[in-house]
Amino acid sequence: MTNPQNYTSYRVSVDESRRFRAEGFLIVRNLVSAEDIAELRGHTEELMQGRLPEQHDGTIEAPAEALSPTKKAQHFLRIHMLHRKLALHERYMLHPRVLDVVAALTGPDVLALQTMLFLKPAGGTGQGWHQDTYYTMGRSDG
Repeated sequence: MTNPQNYTSYRVSVDESRRFRAEGFLIVRNLVSAEDIAELRGHTEELMQGRLPEQHDGTIEAPAEALSPTKKAQHFLRIHMLHRKLALHERYMLHPRVLDVVAALTGPDVLALQTMLFLKPAGGTGQGWHQDTYYTMGRSDG
């Protein structure tokens, strides 16, 4: 991950804020650098293939050694709470530019409470889209 001091803050525009309020989501292109994305992709490939040191010491589950690379890539559907086990996941959960956007849209009291890594191999079913913020945040707009 790029050194956090090297990130420029992201300022959410009035138009972006309005769009988020109207549509319930916001796409911010190029918010995370190509370098950061490459690091996460490489890490995820290592994890899917069972090559992380934490998979050899039992910290994180690994697919069976006897599986082919394709079967290893299909072993996981999702992995919860990796930020509690891997510093890389905690750093990205608290990515400064992502936090800039979240704080601008929801307020400064951001609570990062969970991480989930979804792994969808080509042709796999993956995880269905859902929106449950109302229930998880206990919010009422009334």
